[in-house]
Amino acid sequence: MNIEKISQVKDLILPAVKANRFVDVTFRKKDGSLRVMRLHRSRALEDTASPVPSESVEKRKWTLSKNGMMAVEELTPEGAHQFRTVNLGTTVRVAVAGKVHEFPEE
Repeated sequence: MNIEKISQVKDLILPAVKANRFVDVTFRKKDGSLRVMRLHRSRALEDTASPVPSESVEKRKWTLSKNGMMAVEELTPEGAHQFRTVNLGTTVRVAVAGKVHEFPEE
């Protein structure tokens, strides 16, 4: 697992999503196919979230982080928000704020 790459990808995604910007992420799935996601934070989902995360939520965050992954909200073509998981270690492209950042595959 390339810790430096994971950190770079996370540093691109998190601030943009927190600033309510759209982020396009392309990563290689476990089955070998490429997956493109448009990420965006949902205020509606945010309002329904508990201010204090449950123990299971904290455990999931820890497990994902340990495995180089991150939970995100995908904006679907229909306009709905879906919770998904992005493999930061297999990310090949991140587009945010008009800039494209490409990462080599390992």
